[in-house]
Amino acid sequence: MERAASILQVDVDHFFIGAWINTFHSLSNRILRDDDNCTIVGLRPDYHILDEQDQIRFLRDLLCEDLSTKDVLMRLLHEEKTKKGEQVRIKTLPFSRIAKIIDDFKNSCIFPEDLEKVEDYPKFDRAVFLNVYQPY
Repeated sequence: MERAASILQVDVDHFFIGAWINTFHSLSNRILRDDDNCTIVGLRPDYHILDEQDQIRFLRDLLCEDLSTKDVLMRLLHEEKTKKGEQVRIKTLPFSRIAKIIDDFKNSCIFPEDLEKVEDYPKFDRAVFLNVYQPY
């Protein structure tokens, strides 16, 4: 994506000197960082954008430090699998699934203080909300 934007930038520079050519996310980040516009939407000037690998690495580190939360999530995963009749020994947490659950909360405008909005969610999702989303 960045390569395509840089090729387009060369072509556009030919016609429009100083034009901004960015992906949507890159442009949004640029606007937010310009003159600390991020504070208008409630972000701190030192905010970070995590890609998928960074998210998984962060979750892995977070849950390695918090063994009680890790145990709760492992127990719920085991319960979920046995309900389906699967006899699987769970060795690790599905960090990409946890990241997706958090992303779904954010995309649905469900924030860490919105406890009542997750009452009807599956047990595992609620446990992620209660134990992982806030520090995330």
